[in-house]
Amino acid sequence: MDHTPMTPATDDRPIRILERTPVPQDHKERLFALVRVAQELALETGADLQVEFGKEHVALIAEHNQFIRLFRGGAGPGDVELWLEAPAKEALAKAGFTLRDPEGAVFKLFGWTRVDPMAGPEAGLKEAVHAAFRKARSAKK
Repeated sequence: MDHTPMTPATDDRPIRILERTPVPQDHKERLFALVRVAQELALETGADLQVEFGKEHVALIAEHNQFIRLFRGGAGPGDVELWLEAPAKEALAKAGFTLRDPEGAVFKLFGWTRVDPMAGPEAGLKEAVHAAFRKARSAKK
C-alpha cells in the first residue's frame, strides 16, 4: 500500500485512480462526489487529509484515522466502506442502504460498514461521509 504522508485536500489522485473502477459512469460519479465531500470538509475544517492507495481501494484519512474506503477492485468494485457510530449507521439504513460487513476482521471489529453507494440516495451517503469524517477527527490518535 502507498500511503501519502500529507495530501492537499484538493489532490485529484483519488479521483484519477477511481476513474478506472469497472462500474458504470454514474456509479463512478457517485464515488467522485464522496471524495469531493471529504475534500471540502478537510478544507473547511483545516484538517489534515491523507490518501492511501491500496491494491483494491482508495482510502481517505483525517487526523491519522481512516474514515472511508472506496473500492476500485476486488469482490465489490464500486462499494464503499465507512467508519461510523451506530446512529449514523441507522441513518444510512433508513436512507435505503443495505449495511454489510466490511472487508477484513479488523474493520468489522472497529465498527465499519460496507454499502453499495448506488442503493440509496446520494444525500444519505454524503451525510454518512460527514459522520465518518467527524468520527475520524474526534478519535484518539
